[in-house]
Amino acid sequence: QAKPAPKVASMVPYIVVYKKEIFTDGKTKQRETLRALAKRHCEELGASSPDILEIINGFVAKFPSGNVPKLKALPEVKYIEKDQVF
Repeated sequence: QAKPAPKVASMVPYIVVYKKEIFTDGKTKQRETLRALAKRHCEELGASSPDILEIINGFVAKFPSGNVPKLKALPEVKYIEKDQVF
């Protein structure tokens, strides 16, 4: 008898916008660039590699649906929205 396949967390694409005030001369107080900050957050939350959107000070990535509340709670995050055309 076949065992049911393990449940895989569904990945949901989100647009993430950071607060402009966290960046001074293109870097955070911890000297991270937008790209480095986005990459770190994606790694910490099990997301796909981020596609950086410099014009809006953010990025697009696919996050496990269970980690979306953690994403919203990050102090650097101003706004998140489900991406309709990832």
